[in-house]
Amino acid sequence: MQIKTLRVSPPSWIFSVASASLQVDFRPQDQHGAMQALPTTTLTTFRPRPAGAFTINMTTEQLIAAVSVFWLVSANQLFFTTALRGLPLAAPATWGFAVALAVMVASLQFFLLALVAHRAIIKPLLALLLIVTASAAYFMHAYGVYFDPSMVRNILRTNVAEAREIISWRLVLHFALYAALPLALLWRVRIVKRPVLRAAAHRLAWSALAFVLAAGAVLAVFQPF
Repeated sequence: MQIKTLRVSPPSWIFSVASASLQVDFRPQDQHGAMQALPTTTLTTFRPRPAGAFTINMTTEQLIAAVSVFWLVSANQLFFTTALRGLPLAAPATWGFAVALAVMVASLQFFLLALVAHRAIIKPLLALLLIVTASAAYFMHAYGVYFDPSMVRNILRTNVAEAREIISWRLVLHFALYAALPLALLWRVRIVKRPVLRAAAHRLAWSALAFVLAAGAVLAVFQPF
């Protein structure tokens, strides 16, 4: 007599149900027996900054003030030389007169720029003015002349042959120092964004301070030194 053994394989869904029913929750429980959420970890990716790259964060008023001081030092040598001519350099009154003139010039430059400078146009405007100021300062210092409307008309009427005569290595060096270098720094400036009302309040306060300084310097200049 032969006995046949039958092997019965349970359906696969039984293992699925069994495995689902055997899932164990390893989350911690609080004092009431409720499951607590597992802490999550956030991965932050840091991108290295390119070597040699830098950015100067400035407000519009800070940028105008920096350019005004730069022009005071680089573009007004002839003005101060003429204004201080004949005055004893060792006298304290002469130094007071020079400081008052410096404050007046820088404050007036700031006040006038603040009237027209907007965050959207401040960098192109200053780039153009840096080039024009560098040109005017060079020719005023080299030829001892002042720029007035007639001088501007003569410059506009200058042809290529006349312009070629005045180009020299001294002119190139002057433009590299007083135009190219400031333009490179200006390119790296990032204007800080501010709310409209806050920006207007800052502009009004800075402009008022510049006007007060300029007015005080003018009054000091007319005092007998």
